[in-house]
Amino acid sequence: MSLRLDMQVEGNDANTLDGLVVRLTLQNLSDQTVDIPTARDESGAWKIRLLAPNGDVLRLMSGRTNRIMTTGDAEGLPPFVGQLAPGASWTKEIDLATYHYLLSEGQYQLQGKFDWQSENIHVESQPQPIQVTAAPVSSCQVLQENPFIPLMTVLLGEKDNDAGGFHLRANTLTCPLAAWYANAISLPLAAEDVTLAQMTSVGPSPFARLLHRALVWRQGDSLVGQIYEKGRALADKTVTAPLPAGHRFLPVAAFTAQDEIMVFTLKNQSVLHCSVMRQGTLERRFLFDLPGKLSFDPAIGVDHKSVQIMAARGGTLFYINIDFRGRLLSLRQVYQSKIPHVLSCSYARSQGVFRVIFVDAPGGKNLEFVEYSVRDSSIDRWRCGPLPLRGDLREVNFSRSRDGDFYAVVSTSRKRLYAIHAKHPPYRIAEGEVDFFPHLVSFGKTYVGYYSKRDGYRFVEYRIAGRRPKLISS
Repeated sequence: MSLRLDMQVEGNDANTLDGLVVRLTLQNLSDQTVDIPTARDESGAWKIRLLAPNGDVLRLMSGRTNRIMTTGDAEGLPPFVGQLAPGASWTKEIDLATYHYLLSEGQYQLQGKFDWQSENIHVESQPQPIQVTAAPVSSCQVLQENPFIPLMTVLLGEKDNDAGGFHLRANTLTCPLAAWYANAISLPLAAEDVTLAQMTSVGPSPFARLLHRALVWRQGDSLVGQIYEKGRALADKTVTAPLPAGHRFLPVAAFTAQDEIMVFTLKNQSVLHCSVMRQGTLERRFLFDLPGKLSFDPAIGVDHKSVQIMAARGGTLFYINIDFRGRLLSLRQVYQSKIPHVLSCSYARSQGVFRVIFVDAPGGKNLEFVEYSVRDSSIDRWRCGPLPLRGDLREVNFSRSRDGDFYAVVSTSRKRLYAIHAKHPPYRIAEGEVDFFPHLVSFGKTYVGYYSKRDGYRFVEYRIAGRRPKLISS
């Protein structure tokens, strides 16, 4: 049986933050029809090999690795077999970001491979050289969402980019190793306060809108909203509205099933305005007087029913719930910390919790982690410190496992990133970066995401094994 496999790479240059599209074309050169896996097959028959310049195999990528690195399921899928007629061909387009980790910085070769053991068919393409460059990161936003299936959206801003470069990707919360997509997006140079909008719901056609996301940014005295599909801007889904005088745009936005973009602004540092963006105007949904002068911008979560707010005044936390007509559903003090300084306050939609980090003083090493559940109004907390780490703390993030254990990651001014657990001493994860932008995900297994110049932004499994923690690489 005579088959030929050709490979086309969409550009020979790639970077550490975006996917790379490869097209494999399999042609039947014989005079017989052959029953083999089609271009829709994800069982592992169609493969991409990553080679070192000397030809050594560094990585094998296929539909099987996609399943392992997005679901954790090593079983794989059954072959999807069809008939390839004489002279006919099939072309399979593969985004490498969906098959494995994004490529690390360096020089490589890519080679296509097709294997079908039933017919003893093994075909390879010619290797093609590629260059992968490092993309330095200056900002990172992560939204843990669960509108239909547990997804996480990551927005990375790139340093020193004359085109206002950002990178948008989606991962599965349960296994965020490979991505659903990872694409570069370009915003105007004047774009400021670029914000990834929360998805409130997916509406009646969940699969059609599953990979739609929206960004909002401030541009001069206006706000601009843009809807994307798999990181590609939709041409007819842009809206611009003036920012009212005296209002400050909070880096919070929401994206509804009706393709409406909802934004939040603060007037006089105490009056919260919720508005829907219309072309040329902000249509107000409600305004609300927050409880006094806040020590930190409120964290806001939006679903299809209401707006949920966590506000901090000193060490006091207030939970507020408002429907879209402006009716107050709940306002209560939920926690009083003895540590007065709020380091961060965020909302994780996937688990329905607000997470607040307190620190004893700027640069201090006594921390308190507080998690408030909007589903049952429960409070869990963990105090730790003083942490036995050299240098000042720079970045802190935490999560909780399904068993209720707290996990935290902290970076220091000595360019080191540590994992913190109540039962173990700090465990060094990485070093060498000023900013790691760490983020913990505990939706089943626990994963920590962080940036490095060589590898870009990756998630790796963090596991307590025996008497000490360790990282589990794919």
